[in-house]
Amino acid sequence: DKVIFTKHAEEKLRDRKISKELVLRTIRSPEKIVLDSEKLYAFRKFGKKYLKVVFRRVDAIIIIITQYFVDTI
Repeated sequence: DKVIFTKHAEEKLRDRKISKELVLRTIRSPEKIVLDSEKLYAFRKFGKKYLKVVFRRVDAIIIIITQYFVDTI
């Protein structure tokens, strides 16, 4: 699937010092996925925190909306 980062997601990658590689690993191999109306939340643990990636799927395209670290799923 093709992955596209929104402008907001790109800005937050820089602000939060998160690499695209971690985001891609999270959506390709999540520990948990949560569906909320049209958005999906993928979680994967890195160190002591979970990376939460908020995204949408449109056909074969994954649109990354934002990403940030959380303490728990």
